[in-house]
Amino acid sequence: MTNLYYYSSHSFPTTIKMVRYFDQLKLIPKGFTIGKERELASCLKQLHFTKGNKSIHLYVYMNEQLNELFLFVQEGPLKERLIRYAPKPFLTLDFSEELFIDETTPQGIITRIDTHLAALDKEMTDARPDCLHLYGQSQWHDDAYIVGNGAALERLHKSIGEALQYGESRKCFVPSDDEAYDVYISCVDDTFDFETLPLQYHDTEFFPKQVPPLEAFKFYKLEE
Repeated sequence: MTNLYYYSSHSFPTTIKMVRYFDQLKLIPKGFTIGKERELASCLKQLHFTKGNKSIHLYVYMNEQLNELFLFVQEGPLKERLIRYAPKPFLTLDFSEELFIDETTPQGIITRIDTHLAALDKEMTDARPDCLHLYGQSQWHDDAYIVGNGAALERLHKSIGEALQYGESRKCFVPSDDEAYDVYISCVDDTFDFETLPLQYHDTEFFPKQVPPLEAFKFYKLEE
């Protein structure tokens, strides 16, 4: 499994010198030990932090063409705590996406990010809303349903492909009431014991209240 990153972005008005902001950007998370900052390229920094016996790192990427900074935080148990201390401009945005970074060279990382941003921009500018409804099983032998338009099913297909390649994936969708939600997908190996998971039925007359399948996910922090 490669590293999976949560990211958010911050656009700059033309009156603000983004390069100066990038050079002076400091992240000081309370309770963390700060490791060495590495400047991988003139537009890419890597920062490393530890807390106890756990560690996490992040990238800060500057795209001058878009006049935008991107903050990438490694997925894991420390992620939520670390992003609380991220610079405020990154946290005021409602939108965030994920990115699998499996490159090791600076230019490879930059190319991976730029390719992802170009694909995301195409998705965002597509006129079709990605509306998806999921209807699960109420109890034994009930049917399950997936109803979505082309854009949503293409996005779901992409997410399944990422789970097959990387092990896990997450994508945001909207139903008809525009209340966005995330769909988490885990591709477990053939030795996985499905009996460790709660049953998927949601009729509380016969089954306990449905809880997330925590045992199936290693990189996403799921909450009951």
